[in-house]
Amino acid sequence: RLAQYDALAFIGGFSNGDHLGAGTVQASRFRHRLKGDLQECIDQGKPIIGICNGFQTLVKMGILPGDLTGEGARPAEGWRRIATIMANDSGKFEDRWVHLTVDPDSPCIWTRGLKRLFLPVRHGEGKFFMADPAQLDLLESNNQVVARYVPPAGEPTQEYPENPNGSQRAIA
Repeated sequence: RLAQYDALAFIGGFSNGDHLGAGTVQASRFRHRLKGDLQECIDQGKPIIGICNGFQTLVKMGILPGDLTGEGARPAEGWRRIATIMANDSGKFEDRWVHLTVDPDSPCIWTRGLKRLFLPVRHGEGKFFMADPAQLDLLESNNQVVARYVPPAGEPTQEYPENPNGSQRAIA
């Protein structure tokens, strides 16, 4: 059972071929086979990290960005997907390093004490998107936007190539 572990990591790589979109099949399989176990881990406050395709899977499952009421980390009601990860605006696979700024007020345990990061991106579908601007506002006001794309010495940007995928509000 997943609950016997101290943390969960959803790893990268092309899960189940990604023929229907990055993380889509993997998310469906996990949601339908492990939803109860995953919910138990979430209810227990266990750390969960999604790396690369693992992040895409968490978004497609509806676990991320999570509940926007500010009452703690849990999936949106009914594990509804309120955000997605979609094809890069560039229309191509991006494979390079990017600069990120980290929100010091974010509750994310993985970035505590960090201000900026220089990390690789390697994806064709990395654009974070939410259809409802009000939900996007809540995401920001709850400090749930952990990192944003920035130029080497600047503020968050929508400009390519610093924002390699066109993510709304430079969300990484």
